[in-house]
Amino acid sequence: MYQSNKNTILIKTYLTASYWNGKIPELLKQRFTDYLEITNNHVGFKDADDFIKYLGWSIDKNAVTTFPEMDVTPLVVQTIRDSLDICLKTIPNEINQIFVYPTQNAFVKESMNGVSGFTPTNNILILFVVLDNDFATALEETVVHEFNHSIFWRHTKWNRLIDGFVGEGLAEHFREDLVGGKSAPWSLKNNLEECKKWFHILDEKGYIYEETSKLPVGIYGDVFTNPKSEYPHWIGYSIGYQMVKAFCEKNPDMSWSEIMKLRVEDISSEFLKAI
Repeated sequence: MYQSNKNTILIKTYLTASYWNGKIPELLKQRFTDYLEITNNHVGFKDADDFIKYLGWSIDKNAVTTFPEMDVTPLVVQTIRDSLDICLKTIPNEINQIFVYPTQNAFVKESMNGVSGFTPTNNILILFVVLDNDFATALEETVVHEFNHSIFWRHTKWNRLIDGFVGEGLAEHFREDLVGGKSAPWSLKNNLEECKKWFHILDEKGYIYEETSKLPVGIYGDVFTNPKSEYPHWIGYSIGYQMVKAFCEKNPDMSWSEIMKLRVEDISSEFLKAI
């Protein structure tokens, strides 16, 4: 449990070998009762099956998980607490639940510095940690990034590509501002000229401002994460990073509390002026 002046946040961890009996179980539904008791909303997913499918991929349910000899749960929880302290001093929030899982997902290991996160609603964070990595710095950065997403969820439905561009750009600049560190590889994967080029291409197709439910199936993933799509890998993240960078450079004295209340169209406007 994390307690600040205005926030009580339940931090639920599943990081010990005794919990998983040495490997990630095939039948994850056996463990789902914990979430039903705590959230009554399938941890932000539409139903239990939707959550289980996502969870199984994220932790790599077929892999044997390596657990350190020493329980790392206290370090994980303390890192999360410290990260929340930093965030909440900058901007208030209403997160009330954080769930932390082990993972052996190859993509998280190789491309995410051993930690990944997901924010399915404005008050829930889900984190995945490769326990045999030196994960503390990456965990701090991920918590701050996802914290920003939870605020963004309050003011947008996040159902268009433009929402994704701005949301991801905000989260990375927020993270860099609060805890520093190198720019994330997905932010700089594509340079400014490439971002302008592919924004134009997506805009000409009518994809930028239309709800993704009305676009070709999988378009959001193709633009943001799919390395085998017709779009450059991580182009969505790169566009978002450049988009928010342009806004922040134009408005250096604006606080994060002020920025996070703005419309997506306001934040994206400076980038659009330059293309």
